[in-house]
Amino acid sequence: MRKSFTEKNIQDRFTSIDYAKFIGIFLVVLGHQEISTNNINIIYAFHMPLFFFLSGFLFSFDKYKSYKIFLVKRFKQLIIPYFAFNIITYVFWLFVGRKFGANSQVNISLYKPIIGMFYGNGIDNYLIHCVPLWFLPCLFMVENIYFLAFRFLKHQIKYIMLAALVVLGFFDYKYQFIRLPWSFNIAIVAVTFYGFANIFREKVKHFLGIKMYLLGAISAICIFLVIYVTQFNGRVDMNGRVYGNYSLFYIAAFAGIGFIISISELMARYIGSNKFVGYIAQNTLIIFALHFIIMSVIKGFVYFVLKIPLSSLENNIGGLSIAITTIIVIIPIIYVINRFFPFILGKSYR
Repeated sequence: MRKSFTEKNIQDRFTSIDYAKFIGIFLVVLGHQEISTNNINIIYAFHMPLFFFLSGFLFSFDKYKSYKIFLVKRFKQLIIPYFAFNIITYVFWLFVGRKFGANSQVNISLYKPIIGMFYGNGIDNYLIHCVPLWFLPCLFMVENIYFLAFRFLKHQIKYIMLAALVVLGFFDYKYQFIRLPWSFNIAIVAVTFYGFANIFREKVKHFLGIKMYLLGAISAICIFLVIYVTQFNGRVDMNGRVYGNYSLFYIAAFAGIGFIISISELMARYIGSNKFVGYIAQNTLIIFALHFIIMSVIKGFVYFVLKIPLSSLENNIGGLSIAITTIIVIIPIIYVINRFFPFILGKSYR
């Protein structure tokens, strides 16, 4: 029997979620290529909100009997990998990355990225060795905010709290308050996607249980809405706390999420489960952390070994090729980490 969002057992790995995470992580990698500005704007409109949404959809208070249990488990799952991958990528940057490409033009002290590891923000070159790692402490803060603020609230109060966080995020964005550690400012905005998915999980399941032709129509409307809105709102960047028009940011983000989860449900129904997709979906954290390094190595190979100018890759086809190659190259690394170095992921040896 094919799994989908419509199944009720939260312990199951939903095939639809696997597809959504697979598409999402591919968009993350693709979004870091030299592709067209329009495509970058479309991807950035929703790819990070999507991951906060999916995390909220999978979260359940029932898994944790106390805040202490929750805190310890999520610290192991998010913060230990955060520091482990920071160390790995910093060492690569220290001995290789900073000597080539754009990084070689950046005048930065060797200790600033170390400060950045504890600061937990991907701005101003604090995480120059691996900017995407900002997501991990941010997600950790999102989950802590949600657990502490929403755990004992009734549904009606949860709606009010969620709206209050939207307003709080707006004021933080409008007045650009000091950038707090561990991307706390971003977490205030991101928790709305996380909370929406968790609070309305059953409604989302019901929505995705509708007929396939309706899902197809809705997915088309959603992606056209994203394209239309980005024409006015330009590029957003959650890491940089750049949202453009705050209302348009939310419209495009939720439209993009609607597009991805709709087509993911369609793929789950039409194609069914796929081992490759499931494997990538289960290891998005590793891809988040290492795709910058792998991209650099691939581009170095193209330039120094194949003697192909990197300018030839600065287009949609070239960017797509690098993104696909990056994920393929990471696959054996995923196996090695899971098999021999699980402590990097906060796991114990089996």
